[in-house]
Amino acid sequence: MTQFFRQAGVTYTQSAKLVHRLNGNTGRINTMTLSTDGARLVSASLAVNHDAHYGLSTEEEYNVNPPDKTIRLWDTKAGLSIRILHGLASSVDSLPFTRDGKILAAAYENGIVQSWDTATGQALLPLEYEPSSSSTLDGETFHLDVAFSSDGKTISCTFPDGDLRLRDITSGGLLTVLDNRMILKSARFSPNGKLLATTSNGHMVQLWKPITGELLGVYKGLKGLSIGSSDDGHSLDTETGQLNLGVI
Repeated sequence: MTQFFRQAGVTYTQSAKLVHRLNGNTGRINTMTLSTDGARLVSASLAVNHDAHYGLSTEEEYNVNPPDKTIRLWDTKAGLSIRILHGLASSVDSLPFTRDGKILAAAYENGIVQSWDTATGQALLPLEYEPSSSSTLDGETFHLDVAFSSDGKTISCTFPDGDLRLRDITSGGLLTVLDNRMILKSARFSPNGKLLATTSNGHMVQLWKPITGELLGVYKGLKGLSIGSSDDGHSLDTETGQLNLGVI
């Protein structure tokens, strides 16, 4: 069962000590992300009431705690809300920071990707996509997923139908479309920006050259996706194992 919360919290992992309880989102929180340096936390509440679907609330409870339709940026050291982004028209699937924490992006269920300057709250050029009806395959639901390159200049958008596009974050211009022979679920750039790893249905991981869209290799039997933090970008970690990629 999917779980949602109305509070965010900051906890030290070594001691499991609660440092701050972050109060502000009145609606249920479904997405949270920490910046790379841990100085900022972003939380997004639901834009619509999913509680009734999961049997979690009555109509009376919903009226008391309706979706507040906000994204909130927090200072993790002080435990304070430093910016509130209002007016969410749709719930958020993905909520990444750039590596330097200067830009935040939100991928909405309705197919819009919106980015902001975290220092000023200024909205950058939105990216729009018409949601596909093929967002579920073999009983597995696919969501709109976005990720930034290490320099923060490129954003990858993996759409529910498996299409993946790389765009310039400033102009919104299309840079690359990956060859869509597989239903892609998510993507992550290597720290050096030379590789892009994607996951697809069937527990497979693919490696690409993001500049050209060239497919470098397919690895089967792997699930989940996170790129290792090695400086050369050649360590790929998944839920079911690690790949030593060597020099490509």
